[in-house]
Amino acid sequence: MRILVDTNIFLDFFLPNAEFQGLAKDLFLYCRRSRSQIYVAATTLRDVGYIAKRRLHDEEKGRYIQREVYSICTKIVSVSADAAITALYDGNPDYEDSLIMEAAEEAGCDCIVTRNAVHFANSSVPAFDIRDFLAYVHAA
Repeated sequence: MRILVDTNIFLDFFLPNAEFQGLAKDLFLYCRRSRSQIYVAATTLRDVGYIAKRRLHDEEKGRYIQREVYSICTKIVSVSADAAITALYDGNPDYEDSLIMEAAEEAGCDCIVTRNAVHFANSSVPAFDIRDFLAYVHAA
């Protein structure tokens, strides 16, 4: 399975967030055991580094977390110019989520795993809340 993991899941895993850190860890463990491929949008690498740097007040830690995200992933998905333009006009109020949807479609991903699936309602690639995804794969 090719799973595009949303930015918020990586942030939950690497930054102190007791409520969601365990879910992110469970997702990555599931992917390893099932040999599912973890895809990340190139924009996510940028966003994770920027947000980590700001929250931790440490540029090198932000860069370290970017490298760690890269080490977890099977593939970095480019966001094409066409995807960026489509995302501008798709009506989704969150541009970054629109970029994730477009990247997942262009990369042929099977699904998107996020913490805010409602923002992906118009996605052509099915999007799952991390809790729902983990419940589904553990029940299968």
